[in-house]
Amino acid sequence: MTTSDLSSKSAITSLTEVFDFLKKMEHPVDGTPFAQNLARLKHPIYRIAFVGRFQVGKSTLINRTFIKDATLLTSGEGLPTTAVATELKYGEAPLMEVFTWNTAAEGIPAANKLEVSSKVIERPTAADLARETANEDPTARTELSRKLARVVLEWPNESLKRYTLLDTPGIDDPDEVLLSNTTYRLLPECDLAVLLVPAAQLSKTEIDFLRQKLFDQGFTRLLVLVSHHADTQPRSATVLSRIMEAIRGQLDSIGRSKVPVQMFCYDETADGNMLKTPEQIEAAVVRFADEQAGPARIEKAVHLALAELHSASSNLQADIDASGKSAEERAAMLVKVRQEVETLTRRHDQIAASLNLRLRGAGDAYIADIAQGLKDVNKAFVDGFKAEGLDSGDAYDVATKHVRGAELFLQPKIQNAFAQAETNFQSALQSAIAVYTSDVSLDQDLALPATVTLGERSFLMRTLTQIPGYLVTIGDYVVVNGPLPGGPIPGLILRMLLGKMFENSKIMPADLLRKWLIEKSKGEISAALAVVQDHATTLVRANLQQVETQIKSGFNDLMAAEIKPLERVLQQPPTPEDSQNKQKALAWLEQANALKQQLAHVS
Repeated sequence: MTTSDLSSKSAITSLTEVFDFLKKMEHPVDGTPFAQNLARLKHPIYRIAFVGRFQVGKSTLINRTFIKDATLLTSGEGLPTTAVATELKYGEAPLMEVFTWNTAAEGIPAANKLEVSSKVIERPTAADLARETANEDPTARTELSRKLARVVLEWPNESLKRYTLLDTPGIDDPDEVLLSNTTYRLLPECDLAVLLVPAAQLSKTEIDFLRQKLFDQGFTRLLVLVSHHADTQPRSATVLSRIMEAIRGQLDSIGRSKVPVQMFCYDETADGNMLKTPEQIEAAVVRFADEQAGPARIEKAVHLALAELHSASSNLQADIDASGKSAEERAAMLVKVRQEVETLTRRHDQIAASLNLRLRGAGDAYIADIAQGLKDVNKAFVDGFKAEGLDSGDAYDVATKHVRGAELFLQPKIQNAFAQAETNFQSALQSAIAVYTSDVSLDQDLALPATVTLGERSFLMRTLTQIPGYLVTIGDYVVVNGPLPGGPIPGLILRMLLGKMFENSKIMPADLLRKWLIEKSKGEISAALAVVQDHATTLVRANLQQVETQIKSGFNDLMAAEIKPLERVLQQPPTPEDSQNKQKALAWLEQANALKQQLAHVS
């Protein structure tokens, strides 16, 4: 037996002990994600969810890499169409099985009978899969997601003997009901996630999904695959490297610096360090799963077990605090607790307001740095028309070359302007967060009632790590989407300047043409760069507002979750069994704390 096997066996023993303890103290644990994950610990097949935005290439990757068929799974074109998640598992021959909800059962069916097989198709075609899993009509899509539990596709691929893959609808699908019926419902069954993203910085949608639907739900191991379309969106190795650095920086900012990030394409001739064939992509995914699936399954179960123990401990502490108190004393305690929570909330609001002021100041300085940087870029381009060549007889040719090279000339300079502003911005952010951390940790007013503790400060620490994730690197917008939204530089400059320059060159002498180009380009470049500045300003301010909202709502949610058990007990009348129940609760609380410490050592 290997060290890994021994570690896994020890973890299962500890987690089983937690489950038995929760059952013994009558904490509702049956059917919870913890119970489900504990049951899966002994299962030899691991499950990997492929997630990402609509049309990012999830189905295409699974088609080409694991199925070896470029078109079998439905790929979105235009509007979202996928309504049902497709599971890909091992089978001796291609087969598709459709599962519906067991609505015919009387009452609530058993857990293993919630779904029933309604259709089996041997050697399914792309049309068969599309008919069962997709629909272009939004209402029909939602209904399909409600009707079908899942579609399972069996396929003869050796890798699938160890791993079942889940192909999901896009995480940015506007139909939240559909996502709840599909992706969000099935993710808790998975051990690992592979996030597919375009060759761009992570969007706010992707960051929020990672935080809320993966990391906060116990996912600890993730692979990020960056899709590069070398044929339709060629980019230099330098730009691709900057994109990868930006993604890794974002992951680091939300506390996930160890998440592997790899770029891939389907072109063996593409430049750069990336996966270039379906075989290489499959090998990378399988290698990641071989290394991470076992520890990930254990870590997820531990995360869920700790959450259940925390909930149980809160209830026990509430029983202990209320024990032996008369109805009048309980009422007085309830009033005092609510007053203390109000005081705490006001104090936290003051600390959060101070943080928000610092963040706004950092944002304003960032915008000012961008404005100055873009002003310098404008000057550099205009100065290009002052070259001696424009005074010669070939002034038109020299000017034409400079204008046509506007995009190549401006883009790296714009990128550099954003990069310099970004350095100052990140420094200001870290300074603001450090002050917030100190205020929250040291302020003596942040004292909670006996049952409420910020000792672990789980929400506060999560808030700190998510702030840089909200304040995404605006400069990457320039790297990925071209110099400006909608392409104003090639649009305005090339159309306005090249067209008029040709006519003016016939009637203007060289020196006058040069002066006209300088003045004209000043206005056109300035207007175009103003679009960049306005866009950056809008994004920064919107993200800062989102941070303020998250800090406020997150703290309020924390208070509600911590105070609720005590309010529940204090609102109940005392009983003769309170004293006996207190002794039992004290013993159970001691055991719960011991189990928490035991889980802390589970690898």
